[in-house]
Amino acid sequence: MTVSRKWDYLIIPLIAILVFSLFGSCADPKTKENSAASPSVAESAPVDENTGDTGDAAFSDESPEPLDLPTPGSVSFGKDDSLSAAGEYLNDGTDLTLRVTDSGGLTWTLTIPAFALKEPERIVMVPLKDLSGDIPGSIAGGVQLLPDGLRFYKPRGSDCLRRRA
Repeated sequence: MTVSRKWDYLIIPLIAILVFSLFGSCADPKTKENSAASPSVAESAPVDENTGDTGDAAFSDESPEPLDLPTPGSVSFGKDDSLSAAGEYLNDGTDLTLRVTDSGGLTWTLTIPAFALKEPERIVMVPLKDLSGDIPGSIAGGVQLLPDGLRFYKPRGSDCLRRRA
C-alpha cells in the first residue's frame, strides 16, 4: 500500500489525459478532407421561385439604383425669441432645468442631469410659432434647443404639457 500512495499524485493527471485523448478522437466529422464534398450554406440556400434569388449578399462595383421613397412632407415655422428661456449648465454636479411656455399654451420642460455635457454651456430653448405643414397628423408646437449640435453623455428628460382650460 505504501508504494501505491507514492504514485497517487500521478493517477489523476493520467486519467485526465486518457479521457481527453478519447474526446479528441470524437471530433467534428467535417474535416478539411471532406468539407469540399458537403455543400456550404450558400450552395444549399433555398432559391426564391419568383426571382431566382438565393438571398446571398454580394459586393458590386456598380452604382445601386436610387430608391424612390415617398416625400415625408415639409414643415415651416418661425421662432418666438421673446418667450425663450436660457440657463447656464455648469457641469459642477448640478442639474439644469429650463421651462418655457409657447404662444399656444404648451409648457415645454428640459432637464439636463449632472455631468450630461462635458463642458459648461449656455443652453437656450426657443418656442416655435406659426407652424404649418403637409405632414400626416397635426402639428401642436415645438422648441429649438441651442446651441445646435449639443451632445449629451447622459439621457436628458423633456416633456410637453398643455394646461386644461
